[in-house]
Amino acid sequence: MDPDSRRGGGRMNTYAIDFETEYSKTLSIPIQGVYRYIREADIYMVSIVGPDIEWVGHPQECPHWDALVGAHLIAHNMSFDGAILNHLMERGQIPQGVGSGGMDCTADMAVYFQGPRNLAGACKQLLGNYDAIDKSMRSYMKGRQWHEVTEPQRGMMLEYALKDSLACMALWNQWQEAWPQWEKELSQHNRTMAWRGVNVDSELAKEYQDTLERVRWESEQEIPWTNDTDKILSREWFDIECRRVGLTPPKSLAKTDDDATAWFEAHRDLHPFITAVGTWRQSNTLLAKVETLNNGIRDDGRYTPTLKYYGAAVTGRYSGDAGFNMQNLPRDPIQGVDLRKVFIPSPGNKFVVVDLSQIEPRCMAWYVDDEKMLNMLRDGYPLYEAHARATMGFDGPKGSLKENKELDDVYRLAKAQILGLGYMCGAPRFVEMAWTLARLRITLEKSKETVKQFRKDNPLITDLWSNCDQWLKAAAATDRELTLDLPSGREIRYFDLDRIGGMKSSVTRGDEKKYFQYGGKTAENIIQGMARDVMCAAILRIEKAGYPVVFHVHDEVICDVPMDTEVQTIIDLMTTVPEWAEGLPVDAAGFETQYYKK
Repeated sequence: MDPDSRRGGGRMNTYAIDFETEYSKTLSIPIQGVYRYIREADIYMVSIVGPDIEWVGHPQECPHWDALVGAHLIAHNMSFDGAILNHLMERGQIPQGVGSGGMDCTADMAVYFQGPRNLAGACKQLLGNYDAIDKSMRSYMKGRQWHEVTEPQRGMMLEYALKDSLACMALWNQWQEAWPQWEKELSQHNRTMAWRGVNVDSELAKEYQDTLERVRWESEQEIPWTNDTDKILSREWFDIECRRVGLTPPKSLAKTDDDATAWFEAHRDLHPFITAVGTWRQSNTLLAKVETLNNGIRDDGRYTPTLKYYGAAVTGRYSGDAGFNMQNLPRDPIQGVDLRKVFIPSPGNKFVVVDLSQIEPRCMAWYVDDEKMLNMLRDGYPLYEAHARATMGFDGPKGSLKENKELDDVYRLAKAQILGLGYMCGAPRFVEMAWTLARLRITLEKSKETVKQFRKDNPLITDLWSNCDQWLKAAAATDRELTLDLPSGREIRYFDLDRIGGMKSSVTRGDEKKYFQYGGKTAENIIQGMARDVMCAAILRIEKAGYPVVFHVHDEVICDVPMDTEVQTIIDLMTTVPEWAEGLPVDAAGFETQYYKK
């Protein structure tokens, strides 16, 4: 199926499946990781529901496994239930080919429609009158093994497990046809990517853990109150020690607070405990990540990278899952630890890393039909230079802006503007963003001038803000729900809109939590959603061409490929424009490497 397809599709012989497993304070997925957890926990129950089956009991007593060979299976967390199926097939406990007709996840389906991810919430919001899902028996089983449970409680647990599969089937029957086929494929790929895993330098990962344990221990020796480990990061004890040595403590210890940063810089050399607290916190945080990674390394030397399909409720972008977050690896080494180096290609292979270049501003130019910008981009002008030519008066030779060091501030300002001002950012915030995005220091007055000029020079963008604002207001005044169509055919929705105290809405069905909405924010959702769809189409395209995407981070894919694979081949696949985005000037850059890096 072409990755630009918008069609839904069903399958015959679909069965819902749900496993129940032992768990406790010391045995759980966040602690052991999925791979170790499945191999250590007791898998004591499975429920199966389908056109000719309604059964619940111990997996080894199930008489229906042969019927599931070649069948299509669904589960409300197929990443987990599918991993158990794979494990049971590997051990020979169930026949090979169970679920070979395909596997789909109703939790992923629910979040595509901006419903809750959990089964109870999904049923309430997407099925309406469906009986409430009661998770009390699952909670009761925490810390208990099946042989410890009395007969009445076993009966209640069997009933609970069967009801989960019935609910899963009801969700599928009602919503699956509206779930586009290419979104199903993205959900499936997310699981394939996890189960396939990424190769790890396990010796380096263990070395990093040893290093961080040593650094943390050494920093503890410089902290006067380490006799109470639970209070090492206590603000109270930090303030007490500051006052004891004659210092006024900072108002905040947050790493993102400029005043706190200045305070630490001014005092770190005066008293060892000040540096030690920062080092301890830094090494302890990173150590937890490395421990999670080491616990999750499989017997085949690979790690299971887990991402949440549709992790962002409106835009649909992926987000990090529990445990080790592949989306948030430190860019630079910390205490001599460069986590990115841990991830390496399979033996005899290499990584090809390709990143979409400034995909959001390119999508913005396409969406608002900014022909002046689009023509320059299609003619090969770099994005920031094209913006400088269009609105900042730059007229130097093609490709010269970045190379001319005398115009470095012009280049940085162009970069900051196009990355920071497209979504209605105000002047005070732009002062911060100019530094974050382009390492450019500007005054508030300069920021006000820049913001005003950007809005004057980009009426197509400001018109989009105005249109979004009008759509929000119109929806708030009528049925209080706004649905917007993206170019790919995907829809994004805002629920329970109201203007009391400012325009707000929920972004998940039934969620009482509301977020402020305004024209610039809605425009951001549209453009980020479009960029997500461009990226996702590329992921499927690359996979279908035979190049495994072992993980992806934001707008970047990491492919584990044979040594003779050309980087340009992956770039060409990455920059192929979907049919629904004809004329979009997509660009990408890439390189090959023997370990993951930026």
